[in-house]
Amino acid sequence: MKFVDDKPIFNLLDQFTEFAFTKSFTFQNQFLLFLNEMINLPVECRFDYLMIKKFLGVFSAVLLDVRLSADLHPVFVKYLLARIENLLELRFDKEYYAIHAKFPKTFEPLWISVFEYFL
Repeated sequence: MKFVDDKPIFNLLDQFTEFAFTKSFTFQNQFLLFLNEMINLPVECRFDYLMIKKFLGVFSAVLLDVRLSADLHPVFVKYLLARIENLLELRFDKEYYAIHAKFPKTFEPLWISVFEYFL
């Protein structure tokens, strides 16, 4: 994901994630809602693919962090699992494969990459 990692906005996202843990329950909730919106983008181009992959990684890392408010954890785990379920359904989506065929050969389908969040 060199394309994504080179962008300053994604470097700021990692710093902002650390900042979010120092803030209130409401702030953490809003931050997780933002991450949830980002992982629920439709896959329509290469950039969407990269964004979803990056934000899925951030979202799962935030959920695994012990500094996250305990009240938020169960709710947002359900959101993450629902999105993973949607990504797994891409295995049967012909439109997704038509879009994915235009990506570089090194890009694995999103539904394959979500399994790393279970390991």
